[in-house]
Amino acid sequence: MSGADEGAGRRLGEVWQQGDFPFYFVQITPNTYNGTLPLLLEAQSAAMAIPHTGMAASTDTCGPEDNFGGGHPHNKQQIGRRLALWVLAKDHGRKDLVYCGPRFKELRREGDRLRVAFDRIGGGLVTRDEKAPDSFEIAGADGNFVPATAMIEGASVLIHSDQVADPAAMRFAWKDLAQPNLMNKEGLPVSVFRAALGRE
Repeated sequence: MSGADEGAGRRLGEVWQQGDFPFYFVQITPNTYNGTLPLLLEAQSAAMAIPHTGMAASTDTCGPEDNFGGGHPHNKQQIGRRLALWVLAKDHGRKDLVYCGPRFKELRREGDRLRVAFDRIGGGLVTRDEKAPDSFEIAGADGNFVPATAMIEGASVLIHSDQVADPAAMRFAWKDLAQPNLMNKEGLPVSVFRAALGRE
């Protein structure tokens, strides 16, 4: 955690005159943002580096039938439950709860494949629809991303494309309307992220 992150946490407490109090927020849902939504979601995830913060993921809480919530989660009951998990785990001492979806941990190359490792996997990695993980893309050193096939192996996902012989980077759910199916067994989804070898 950087000094800047710690300073931001202190400033929040000063503004509200409540000391170091928790601040939990909701991820923006899929919608059309001219291709910029992944950058916003990436920034929201990065904000969790600030002390006493947490994010309720929302990519699976709306759909095309409701215009993807218009940028807001349609299934607000699910969002409320996810926020409550953060509160119970972080502020009420519930050690038995999985309160966060899997988070990117490490990227490794294995021949012509990339292994994407996760932490906070709870009971294990699964998919919402019992199909192979979707929304993964892979690229070589040229940065040209193509869709990747993916397979869960323990706490990681192995991704590959016949179009990329020397993989160097990957990204996940990097589209405005992405609703990826990867989650943990507790039903908490993986959020948008990207990584490159040597730059995790």
